[in-house]
Amino acid sequence: GVAFLPQDLLTLTRPYPNHNGGHLLFDASGMLLVSTGDGGSAGDPEQRAQNVISPFGKLLRLDPRTGKGAAGNPFPRAPRVWAMGLRNPWRFSLDTNGDLYLGDVGQSDEEEINVVPPDQQRGANFGWSVYEGNHVFKPDEVLNPLGQVVVPALTYQHRDGGCYVVGGQVYRGKAVPSLSGSYVFGDFCVGRIWAVERSTRGVTPYREVGVRVDGLQGFGLDHRGELLVMSAEQLYRLVPG
Repeated sequence: GVAFLPQDLLTLTRPYPNHNGGHLLFDASGMLLVSTGDGGSAGDPEQRAQNVISPFGKLLRLDPRTGKGAAGNPFPRAPRVWAMGLRNPWRFSLDTNGDLYLGDVGQSDEEEINVVPPDQQRGANFGWSVYEGNHVFKPDEVLNPLGQVVVPALTYQHRDGGCYVVGGQVYRGKAVPSLSGSYVFGDFCVGRIWAVERSTRGVTPYREVGVRVDGLQGFGLDHRGELLVMSAEQLYRLVPG
């Protein structure tokens, strides 16, 4: 058989035990995208997310053969950084057209989904911790001028239900025609799953899919493009109701 030897590509020392991010994905060029949280505590006390030199609160883009920053990354002083200004990007995905869909967990009031087309991903700034969603969180902090600011496509308030967004996938499968082309995502705290469609103004208001998963962890697609839903203990495949 073929033996695969592990190789360390990236090692980060956590300043606090929370806000770790937690997703790996290859982009269309074969480079490895890695989401990192701001390193923890509350409110990004050391302002890592807006500090381009810090690897925390970022979307990193690595050459998977070496672990070094991929060619074409925007910041010479931080060669691994692809985008910045994130709090805890638990899950993100790329649509077939290259659009980036990224869920970023809020502090205490607001959760957000970001939708970024391919030509705006390089050097994007998602705003944390100056902004939580669409609202100013730290009025005395300044957005890093190196990054192009991204306005969330969708936000929802904790008082409306939910407290920990789980980014999802754009559904391109055939089993559930009512979801064709929809972005499906959810919330860990309540296990609810929602869908939205793209519009000229961003995305439509989210609607219930009619499925609830306790301990919701993430979403994926199988080889046929059918939607997979992961909890802490189970893996589900979405089928017509």
